[in-house]
Amino acid sequence: MKKGLIISLIIAAGLVAYSNSLFNQFVWDDNQIIVQNEYIRDFKHLPQIFLSDLFHFGYAPGNFYRPVQTLSYAIDHRIWGMNPFGYHLTSVALHILAAILIFFLIRLIFQNSAIAFLTGLLFVIHPIHTEAVSYISSRSDILATVFLLSSLLLFIKHIKGQGTAPFYIFSVLLYALSLLSKEAAVMFPLLYVFFAVIFAAKDSRKKSVAAVALFLIIDLLYIILRLTVFNFTKAPVFAGSAPLLQRLYSIPRVLLDYLRLLVFPIDLHMEREVLPLSFAGIALLAAAVIFTAYLILAAYKNKNYAAQSNYFAAWFFITLLPALNLVPVNAVIAEHWLYLPSISMFLFAAVGLNSAASRFKKTIVYALAAALFTAYAAATIKYNTFWHDNSTLYRHTLTLSPDSARVHNNMGKVYDLSGNYDKAAAEYEAAIKIKPDYAMAHNNLGVVLDKLGRPEEAIAHYNTAIAINPDFAQAYNNLGTTYRKMGMLDNAIPEYERSVKIKPDYAEAYNNLGMVYYAKGALDTAAKDYEKAIKLNPDLAEAYNNLGVVYARKGLMSEAAKCWETALKINPAYASPKANLERLRKMAQ
Repeated sequence: MKKGLIISLIIAAGLVAYSNSLFNQFVWDDNQIIVQNEYIRDFKHLPQIFLSDLFHFGYAPGNFYRPVQTLSYAIDHRIWGMNPFGYHLTSVALHILAAILIFFLIRLIFQNSAIAFLTGLLFVIHPIHTEAVSYISSRSDILATVFLLSSLLLFIKHIKGQGTAPFYIFSVLLYALSLLSKEAAVMFPLLYVFFAVIFAAKDSRKKSVAAVALFLIIDLLYIILRLTVFNFTKAPVFAGSAPLLQRLYSIPRVLLDYLRLLVFPIDLHMEREVLPLSFAGIALLAAAVIFTAYLILAAYKNKNYAAQSNYFAAWFFITLLPALNLVPVNAVIAEHWLYLPSISMFLFAAVGLNSAASRFKKTIVYALAAALFTAYAAATIKYNTFWHDNSTLYRHTLTLSPDSARVHNNMGKVYDLSGNYDKAAAEYEAAIKIKPDYAMAHNNLGVVLDKLGRPEEAIAHYNTAIAINPDFAQAYNNLGTTYRKMGMLDNAIPEYERSVKIKPDYAEAYNNLGMVYYAKGALDTAAKDYEKAIKLNPDLAEAYNNLGVVYARKGLMSEAAKCWETALKINPAYASPKANLERLRKMAQ
């Protein structure tokens, strides 16, 4: 089969499997790292992108340094604005590119186009990747993989003498971009080391291993910077993780779960836990182990691929190691963490199919393979629908993980935004019942209780959230707002001030502080706070409207009109500046 046809088939398969994901909305963390992210709206913020945490505009502190991921959103925003279609299109295109790069890498290492094609095809359609592809916030996995595969291709050509010095330079640069896409890339230099050791000729092995030195130096520099300059939290983000011995004890079960998901991906969802197996679960796991063992044995029995099989067996464990909780991470198990490790398992499947086709009747083997691939693609199309919007995603997740405090909290947010405050309160209460020290759920319950006209209860939950997390800027801001609405202006001011002390770029809190000083008649102070809010967030329409009101009170009607016009330009449906301009027009008649 010709190379051009193979690439076309991989592209077509990827489009068929993921075309329905293009019409999904922003979900889950997309709101924090894309919708609320001021830095992606203008390339003048490029320096800040490379100096900030991924969740810089989120509700809680994070320690994810992934500037290339944020930069990819900035490029999307320049082209598509806030239309999620374009962001999904980019993720799908990158996923297909990763599959094509896999084809070229396997073809280069195995010198077998059939094995390379089957690996790339299985990768591009397999449903285990729906979380990485359909969930825009998981793009870091795809970016890190694309840069790694590109870097490896150039590195291999360089040490085989098929490329010039620029190949090596670009390989190193691409690896650096992989590091800036996802922290797990710190393990990737081992892939270069293993390749040099396993595949390099004896007379050039030292030279090949030396070529890895620059990758290791970059890795070391990155680690030092992440522990110092780019360490964004005062304490470990995942300090509440299980003890080390408990995490070590869970590793075998996690590995078996990952193996089962790769063979039988039948219950995919976001909030996975390591739970006791049912009888059906044991049967599926046993079948997955037997099937995978057969594929690996088929690869190892083929003398032509002994070295290649060793390399990709190492690949699986090297690329999965950062997700095994040796160093605490934000979950025990997650499907998108299989994005890069899965390549090795798909490769073993491809070798197994290729071996079976040479031993048995090809038409039967290919028919069975076609049926399997079709089933996987159909499952991918199905699982894409669960990522359509937040409501659909959270409902699906709760059917499979009903005791997830985080998903109950998120479902409460969906009800809150739709105005169904009673149901929102019930979801937040469910989250708190499961996890009493869930600061965000207490904060969110406080917001809803305030809307339901129960401010005293709201204040109690805000204070609980603050007691759990004394650096919770949003909770201080919300507490100040409840005090302000109750007319307790002197109580509100210190809460807003605490909020902006913790989060100096909190535009909404400055706007709220301005509203308190306006109510107290301190117009100049109020104007300064509104101006500060606008400087921090030039798209905050409410701050422009409020500043316009201050100007109007001071008799500066021209300046007031400009502020209200700007507010309407940002939000044409904003009623208050529209009414203010209409009154100003009537006064001028």
